[in-house]
Amino acid sequence: MRALADHSTTEHTGCRSGYVATGSACVAPTSASSTTRASSSASSTVKPTTTTRASTSATTSRVSTSTSAAPAASSTGWPTSGGLIAGGYYPDWVEDVMPPEALNYKMFDLINYAFALPTSDYVVSLPDYSGSILKRVVKLAHGNNTKVNLAVGGWTDSVYFSGAVSTASRRTKFVKSIVDLVNQYNLDGVDIDWCYPGTNGNPGNQISSSDTANLLKMLTELRTALPKKLLSTCTTQSAYIGADGSPLTDVKAFANVLDHILVMNYDVWGASSTPGPNAPLRDDCSGSLQPNANMQSAIDTWTDAGMPASKILMGIPAYGYVSSSSATSLIHKRDEAASDILAKRDVIVCPNDHSGKPCAGVTGQNISEIDWNPLSGGNSTGGGSTGGGDGVFQPGHGPGKVGTGNLSGLEGNQIQFVDLINYGVIVEDTSTTKVDYIGTNGYTRKWDTCSSTPFLYNKSRKVVITYDDPESLAAKGKLAVDNKIGGMLMWDLSGDTLDFQLTKAYRSAMGV
Repeated sequence: MRALADHSTTEHTGCRSGYVATGSACVAPTSASSTTRASSSASSTVKPTTTTRASTSATTSRVSTSTSAAPAASSTGWPTSGGLIAGGYYPDWVEDVMPPEALNYKMFDLINYAFALPTSDYVVSLPDYSGSILKRVVKLAHGNNTKVNLAVGGWTDSVYFSGAVSTASRRTKFVKSIVDLVNQYNLDGVDIDWCYPGTNGNPGNQISSSDTANLLKMLTELRTALPKKLLSTCTTQSAYIGADGSPLTDVKAFANVLDHILVMNYDVWGASSTPGPNAPLRDDCSGSLQPNANMQSAIDTWTDAGMPASKILMGIPAYGYVSSSSATSLIHKRDEAASDILAKRDVIVCPNDHSGKPCAGVTGQNISEIDWNPLSGGNSTGGGSTGGGDGVFQPGHGPGKVGTGNLSGLEGNQIQFVDLINYGVIVEDTSTTKVDYIGTNGYTRKWDTCSSTPFLYNKSRKVVITYDDPESLAAKGKLAVDNKIGGMLMWDLSGDTLDFQLTKAYRSAMGV
C-alpha cells in the first residue's frame, strides 16, 4: 500500500510519487522510490493501491482546537500563483475522514467551508461543533495564504432563503447574522449557496417569483456591509431565473456586487439504467439531450448575459454516480426520440444533492459513509470493521485493505473518487509515468468523447459508474485557461486521494 504522504511538502507536479517533472515529462528517480505498494496477483504493470484519507492518530482522540485568533490571510500575492484560483469545498461532516490538518493548504487558494444554515427565524447559524472545526481550518489556511469563505445554505438547507430575503427588514437581519459570523471566525468572505432562487430545488423549499430580485437586493446589502471581503454565489449552467420563469439575459447588476459565481457543473445526469455523464466538459457530439448542461455552454451563457469570464469559477466533482445498468456507453444524442428515451429511463437522481446522504427512495447508503466491506479472507490493516467483514477504510485509522469491487446495494448513490480506489474498482496504471487509473476486478474504463469524461462498466455486476479522474479534470483545467475564467473549485476535498491527485491534475493544466 502507498505510504502516507506528508502534505506539507507534497509537490503538485502531476507526476507519480517519486518521479520528477522535467518540462512536460515525468522522469524516473535515480534511487529507489520510498513509495511502497501492496502485493497483488494482478499484472505486473497494474498494482492495486489503497489511497486513503489521512488519520489524526491511531486512537480515536481528536486534535485539540486553539481558541486564539487565526492570522489573517494576506491581501497581497493572492492567489499565490498569481493566476487562476484553485480551491474546493470543505464540509464539516468530513472531519472524521479528512481532518483539517490533513489538507495541503499550499495547493489551495480558496476553501469554502460548508455549511452555515439559514433558519426559520431568517438568520444564519453555525453549530458550535462546526464552528470548532472552522477555527482549525481558518488557522491553518491563513498560515498558508489560503482564504476561507463561509458557504451558506446548500442543497438540503436552502429552505428559508426565499423568506429571509423577501422584505427589507428580513434582509437586514439576515445580512447582519452573516456579518457577525464572518467577524467571529475571521473569515475572508461569503459564498451564498441557494439552490435555487425562483425555481424548485429540494422539496419543501420556500419559493417566490421575486426570489432573484430579492437575492440581488440582499447581495447588494451584504456587499455594503463587507466591502473588502470575497462574495460569491453558486449557480447552475443557466443564469438566474427571473420573475417570468425564464433565465435572465442581463446579469450585470450581479456582476457589479459579486467577486465570483461558481457554476456547479456536476449532477447533470445522476444515476440511471441509461446513464449519462456527471460533469460534461462540452457538447462535443452535438444533438445532446441536455445540450446546455456542460461547462462550455455555461461560460457562453453567463458571459453573454454580462458576467465577466474572470468572475466565473468552474465547480468540479470529486465523486461520481453508481448506476444499476448493463450499458457499455453513455447516452447523449437523440438516437431515439427524446421523449422515448426519457420515458424509458429508470431514473434514480439526486440532482445537485451535496448532502452526502442517499437519494430518496434508494436502498443502501452513500459509499463515503461506509467504513467496512464484506471482503473474504484476511485481516484489515486498518483496524477492525463494524457490521461484519474486513475493514477497507476505517475513519481515523489510516489505510486498510483494497476491496474487491463489490458495490452491491449502492446503486443510485454518489461515490467519492478515493472510494473507487479503496473499494477495488480502479487502480493506478503503473505502465505510464503519468498518474492514470484503470478498471480492475472486472471493471472496464472507457472515455466518453462527447463529454470528455471517463466511465466504468462491469457487465457481470451490471454496474456503470460515471465520474471524473485526473485526465478529465486536466481537460477541464485547460478549458478554464482557454476561456480565461477565474479558476476551479472542487466539491468536495475529501473525495480526492491522500496525495491530492485530482487537485494536482487540474492545477497542472491551469498552469498553477
